[in-house]
Amino acid sequence: MSDEGAAERVETLIDSMGRQISDESPHRPALAESLAALARLGADYTTDDPIPYARLATATADLDFMQLEGIDDRIALAERAVFLTVLFEPVVRLLRRLAQEDANHRRHHRRASGGSEPLTE
Repeated sequence: MSDEGAAERVETLIDSMGRQISDESPHRPALAESLAALARLGADYTTDDPIPYARLATATADLDFMQLEGIDDRIALAERAVFLTVLFEPVVRLLRRLAQEDANHRRHHRRASGGSEPLTE
């Protein structure tokens, strides 16, 4: 996929999700570059493949903004926004990794035991 093709996929994704994203957003070309890099490595995602992840990202963004509700002081609001965006983001990534580890364990255990039921403790 060319960089131009990746940019078109980003625009299609944004439109299909009904997102309100500035034309000047630096995240548009960054996402296009990431998709193009994946394609160069042989992991060519369709326009629809990122949609479930985009939906999860929407839920995360909504949670972020819920954390900002009720803060009237602009300095406190800015501090909290930085906290959520910069400092808490590694926590979110690590929670995803833990969930992946758990999902792997549950899938491996089901295959090893020959069952289809998830492991319950």
